[in-house]
Amino acid sequence: LRSHPYLAVGWFWYLGTLIPVIGLVQVGPQAMADRYTYVPLIGLFIMAAWGMADLAARWRSPRFLLPLVAGIMIVVYGTVARFQVAHWRNAVSLFQHTLSVTRNNLLIQGALGEALYFRGEVDQALVHFQEAIRLHPPLGLAGVAWVMATTSNPKFLNGPRAVELAKLASALEQ
Repeated sequence: LRSHPYLAVGWFWYLGTLIPVIGLVQVGPQAMADRYTYVPLIGLFIMAAWGMADLAARWRSPRFLLPLVAGIMIVVYGTVARFQVAHWRNAVSLFQHTLSVTRNNLLIQGALGEALYFRGEVDQALVHFQEAIRLHPPLGLAGVAWVMATTSNPKFLNGPRAVELAKLASALEQ
């Protein structure tokens, strides 16, 4: 460790900043804050960057090889990032992609229902709130009640039924 202090620095950075990400210390209403993952990864990048520099200094290779490998890695990671960013066009595309790679995701079913509702696709929003009912009845019922109480679409607007569903959701949650 004395000859490679960056390993200790990187590792302790990673572990120390991972605490909010894994939910040991809760940040906001979510149990895990994976959106903060980039902060702990700095520690791993420290270890990788200085480790690669150490390896390159000891490794006898042609001078062009290291920049070539780095260039190839940049192209590969850039290509992967470009495809991933396509899922972030808007909330609906992001949530639809999330549902395609996860199962039984209550949070995303509700978020997609809400995004579709605000886009004017009330019938599709209700499909996702119905799925939310299957996963966690009180939250799904609250979503359906919200749509029925606030929509401007007369096909789905039903205030008395919305109140009924909201009361049921509240009773189930207690």
